[in-house]
Amino acid sequence: MKIAISGAVSTGKTTLGSALAETLGLPFIEENLQNMLGPQAAGRSQPEVVAAALLECLEKKRALEMAHGEFVVDRSPIDILNFWFAFRLIDQPQTQKIYDLCETFMTDYDVVILLPWGVLELQADIRPGSGIRRNPNRWVQMNGSVTIAGLAYHFVPPGRIINVPKDAVSHDERLRFVIGQIDRIKGQ
Repeated sequence: MKIAISGAVSTGKTTLGSALAETLGLPFIEENLQNMLGPQAAGRSQPEVVAAALLECLEKKRALEMAHGEFVVDRSPIDILNFWFAFRLIDQPQTQKIYDLCETFMTDYDVVILLPWGVLELQADIRPGSGIRRNPNRWVQMNGSVTIAGLAYHFVPPGRIINVPKDAVSHDERLRFVIGQIDRIKGQ
């Protein structure tokens, strides 16, 4: 299976993704936003630099996915498109290109898992020592979550989307729920 996990910052994508990959015996493809968000991203204030970094991130992620027949991936193209909107890049000439790539790439996933916002405690820096900083504002998280969910339903048939419920708070609850939903989808 090709499984993507999407959601706003600090919703538990990496934790669920790595546990799911281990449970299913699939490779786990990590988030690869370091070039855009990490300490080497000095030109982040320049829209063309951010646009190029997001396109590079999307293309590198796709190459990693293509290297595996099946996988669990942390962040899908819709997460990258969400960043495109969040950084207000819609006037960039590559906007149509990133949209078209997202539309094409999203059709390749068997399952897209959406994680809810406002469930896990937000942390300003979830990767100590990486230089990656996350905004701990829950309204920023909510905005990202709503945009990502809307994009998911725009690009992916509803029968392939798994919405993790807000009451599945523990990592074990989330994993059990997702495994059950994947089994249901496989059985269709």
